[in-house]
Amino acid sequence: MEEKYLTPQELSEAIRYSRQTLYNLINKNIFVLGEHYLKPSSHKILFVWSAVQKWLNRKVEPVATVPAKKKVAIVKVRRRIHI
Repeated sequence: MEEKYLTPQELSEAIRYSRQTLYNLINKNIFVLGEHYLKPSSHKILFVWSAVQKWLNRKVEPVATVPAKKKVAIVKVRRRIHI
């Protein structure tokens, strides 16, 4: 099966993410060069469709919820010492 490559605009339309979001994913190293996208020239980016699909279908672990800390009032107490 032949691999399909998409430009940022084509991928944006296919998965309904903005082009800026795609660039942010690259900048944050979530999309990895050679795995999720290729750079045939310094100004051109091509996304690997099968790798992007795999990334979209990944299992996301639920984030554990941390109970909120109770707010405690801090009261300063001044004591006079009588000698």
